[in-house]
Amino acid sequence: MRLAITCLFIQLTILVHAQVSKASYTITLKQTERLELQGTSNAVDFTCGYPARRNTAPLSFVWSEGWFHPAPVISLKVRQLDCGGAGINNDMRKTLQEESYPEILLQPTYCGQLPVHLSRSSSELLLVAYITLAGTRKKEQIYAHIQHTGQGNYRISGSHRLYFSHYGLKPPSAMFGLIQVNDAIDLYFDFLLQVTETP
Repeated sequence: MRLAITCLFIQLTILVHAQVSKASYTITLKQTERLELQGTSNAVDFTCGYPARRNTAPLSFVWSEGWFHPAPVISLKVRQLDCGGAGINNDMRKTLQEESYPEILLQPTYCGQLPVHLSRSSSELLLVAYITLAGTRKKEQIYAHIQHTGQGNYRISGSHRLYFSHYGLKPPSAMFGLIQVNDAIDLYFDFLLQVTETP
């Protein structure tokens, strides 16, 4: 899963910059290297990609002691997920109830650092975010790798396992139920970002 999802993980970068308890930042997505869901079934594995994006409108927000103020809400259009074929695309849209809920909503609320030094060029971060699928909102803890690539530029990458059942959804199926997608599905992300502190 613009995750959004692309801008979801954009928020992770602020810990690297934070030298005071409260600071304001502008985050610009430079490029999406990877944004996809990978699933398995009793017959075949599949990948649902999301369109690559560049130079999205920047996000401005305040970060204070790990919390976002206000917590931004980011949306992904279900119809833009491409799982490799018309049949599985249709099955995924039905599962995510696209006609009633055309967007997946992402809302990062907290970003805390795992025990590594901020001075290092790369580190691991923990992001707490609410994800809404088919109208059901759940809190998720997402671990990500962040790398400083110079001059306010960062790369954020990682993966996170989601479960259809946690959102009250039944995994997609095909061929009158002979092909059944497994409950777990993995989100992979890799973004190039630019971060500037707002005066």
